[in-house]
Amino acid sequence: MTGPALCAGGDHRPPPTGGSCSCGLVTRVPARPAAAGTDLRDLVAGLLGDAPADPHAAADRLLAALRAAGLPLPAGAPERLPA
Repeated sequence: MTGPALCAGGDHRPPPTGGSCSCGLVTRVPARPAAAGTDLRDLVAGLLGDAPADPHAAADRLLAALRAAGLPLPAGAPERLPA
């Protein structure tokens, strides 16, 4: 920036890519676009719609689908909890 710039009416607007106004003031930071992904409700509804009679098999399918969707599970998390 070579020198101070004046903003009309005090309306400081950053460039579309982010950063500061030409005068150096940052008042509006562009929001991040929403990440595209699968709605969790759709995922669960699809798994419950044709759930097998065995609840353990349904739980295994749900966990596998959540892992495939990118849900991080803690290291060492048991696949099944004791009854």
